[in-house]
Amino acid sequence: LSDLGVSALAALASAEGAFDNVLINLPDLTDASLGADLRRQAENHLREAREIAGRVRRKVDETLRSVPA
Repeated sequence: LSDLGVSALAALASAEGAFDNVLINLPDLTDASLGADLRRQAENHLREAREIAGRVRRKVDETLRSVPA
């Protein structure tokens, strides 16, 4: 179960890095409309990744904290 929690964090770190990469490369696009669309898509994907990672982490934390000491 702890591996699942760590995997959620690693996946989120990857999503954050991918988002940064999109932002870095947007200025190189010559089509502003395409750039705006790609940015919106990237923001949506990052928001979803954050939500999923948060749900996984909360469930892992809840489960692990319920284990008797």
